[in-house]
Amino acid sequence: MKPIVIYDDSCKMCTNFVNYIKKKSDTVNSELEFLPISEIKNKSDIVNIDEQQLQKSVHLVVNGQKTLSQFQAIQEICRRVNIFHSLYQIKSPLLIFLLNLFYKFIAKHRKNFLFQHLSQLLFKSHN
Repeated sequence: MKPIVIYDDSCKMCTNFVNYIKKKSDTVNSELEFLPISEIKNKSDIVNIDEQQLQKSVHLVVNGQKTLSQFQAIQEICRRVNIFHSLYQIKSPLLIFLLNLFYKFIAKHRKNFLFQHLSQLLFKSHN
């Protein structure tokens, strides 16, 4: 079973990131399955996270059991599809803690006009 990336498809930042991954990685289809929140009928069948938490972060469900969220999910997604090498090489617990704080800040403001357009520019500039 491929790991499943669960993301908020009503969030431009999230969809820009997913679309970027799909364009940039040759291995993405063999490594990951992408599942928008809006397409999940019974979320508890896939992940044991309540609805509110599910929408606060990207999640990576591995082997139907282990769920990574926030920066750890991004880190593992990047590792699996071999993009943004410097992200998945980070091992320092302190740096991971700080990056999770940064992730939470961005996630909290992700529907802000400025962040939506910045994400669009960021992911388009890497084409």
